[in-house]
Amino acid sequence: MINLFEKIKEARVRAELTQEELAEMCGVNRATVCQWESKDPTKRLKPRKANLHKISQATGVSLNWLKSRSEQVHDNRYLDIESELEKEVLSLRQEQKEKAKKAVQDLYAMVVNDELNSDEISAIVVLARVLGNK
Repeated sequence: MINLFEKIKEARVRAELTQEELAEMCGVNRATVCQWESKDPTKRLKPRKANLHKISQATGVSLNWLKSRSEQVHDNRYLDIESELEKEVLSLRQEQKEKAKKAVQDLYAMVVNDELNSDEISAIVVLARVLGNK
């Protein structure tokens, strides 16, 4: 089991922050960060809830991970990236759907207005059947 003081240090090191930098980002002095990370229980200081939140934000790890007994790091930066990618994929899918819808509407208009010859119509019918059998 990984202790809170170890998690704070691990998160800080992963974020490539010095104790001084983390202290500045959390609004405390470096000695306080030293106490948060101290291996010596007599010198160790447990961060307040507000400071845990600041540590989470400064290092990019989840607040839940800091509070949990889990050893697996929950890195918010990766979750944010995953979320953004998911949004982008959904956006692209929607864009593709709109383009396909427009193309089908254009083809339908061309058929209705007798703008296609029989070979072109046959090709569209074949394509529709192939796609319909997926």
